[in-house]
Amino acid sequence: MAGIGSTTTAPDTPLEVWENVFAVNARGTFLTCKHAIPPMVERGGGSIVNMASVAAVVGLGHRAAYCASKGAVIALTHGRSRSTTSTKLFSRLSRSSVRALPDCPVSASARSPDT
Repeated sequence: MAGIGSTTTAPDTPLEVWENVFAVNARGTFLTCKHAIPPMVERGGGSIVNMASVAAVVGLGHRAAYCASKGAVIALTHGRSRSTTSTKLFSRLSRSSVRALPDCPVSASARSPDT
């Protein structure tokens, strides 16, 4: 598992930083799914938990690239879980079952005082 962030707003984020954050967080997740799912289907199933972040849902100041890249992880994961089900219905391996779920941990600093 790998993930990186940046501490800039969208206007202050250099394109190189934006692309690097997406390369690790979004592309890395995509490539993992791309290469892990086919063998799981062949073996009859499995589970993938992709590390997203609550920042993708609520946003964080000065973390534009990080929030956007983790949003991409959530979108990819939800899309993958739906297409895996469709693939399962039309696959030669009709007994296969691959689940994909996003995990959105919350840091202690992001929690409200009541939690």
